[in-house]
Amino acid sequence: MGVRRLLRPARARVHRLAAARLTDWAAKGRQWAAWDPNAETREEVLGLVEQGDSAGLEARLGSRLTFGTAGIRGPMGAGSACMNELTVIQTTQGLLRYLEHELGESSGEEGALRSRGVCLGYDHRRRGSLHSERFALLAAAVFVSQGVPVYLYSRPVPTPLVPWGLEQEGCAAGVMVTASHNPKEDNGYKVYWRSGHQITPPHDSGIAGCIDDALEPWALYDADAVRGHELCIDRTEALEASYFSALGERLCTQRADNGTAPPAVYTAMHGVGASFASRALESFGLPDYIPVAAQCEPDPDFPTVAFPNPEEPEVPYTPRSDPA
Repeated sequence: MGVRRLLRPARARVHRLAAARLTDWAAKGRQWAAWDPNAETREEVLGLVEQGDSAGLEARLGSRLTFGTAGIRGPMGAGSACMNELTVIQTTQGLLRYLEHELGESSGEEGALRSRGVCLGYDHRRRGSLHSERFALLAAAVFVSQGVPVYLYSRPVPTPLVPWGLEQEGCAAGVMVTASHNPKEDNGYKVYWRSGHQITPPHDSGIAGCIDDALEPWALYDADAVRGHELCIDRTEALEASYFSALGERLCTQRADNGTAPPAVYTAMHGVGASFASRALESFGLPDYIPVAAQCEPDPDFPTVAFPNPEEPEVPYTPRSDPA
């Protein structure tokens, strides 16, 4: 009897701590949902709040994707631990504030952010309602809302087209929405500095600090209308044409011999590279590739490869004897 009386206060304390912990995660969940513009991820978090699932909330909100020299990258899903519309908005707001700090806010200043703008590109990755184009549109909406011009590609492009566009248009920075060779569940946000290369220290930590100070959305961003904004500029055709022209002019040194070269077998591994690879070969005067047809069309499900990295020896491929 005495032991039971001793245990009761201890159990009561455990219950109070558990209730307080749930209340804390529930508050964080409601705050996240209040800021999240995506109905699917917002409802997922609110569902966990209603279920009292503190473990589920902690898994989604207990950490943040870390911003580093490669930007951010992680699985698409709900919460601060994943790539989603709100994390893209927060990252872009932080990047914008950092660029303002580094370049000056006055558009009359040489090299200022609002006179140079940013270049934005994206790939074809998708998971439910979360996808690369939407992320790029939201990033564009953040920039134009603050008077910053954006050079936004009109279709999915390979990563090199962003630093190329940045260089050609004299932009202050560039953003490419892609997870490169990561698994299909992932997406990412790469940042390029005005020199055309990915950011280096101390810019990464500076941007990360600005992100932490800009977590609440500044506005309700209209991603659907941003392409019609006067500060949203489409130079897709011109930039692609100049890129492939420059490839041939700057890098091709043996054009006379290229016409007799045998064709190569090529796979895009369900990425966006097929048409661009053809244009690159053409710019060198090389014959078009023999396609691995089952893998050449862009497909966000990556149905024949679990890990679409050509450097990985275990990536499945179609035998050379039957490339199609």
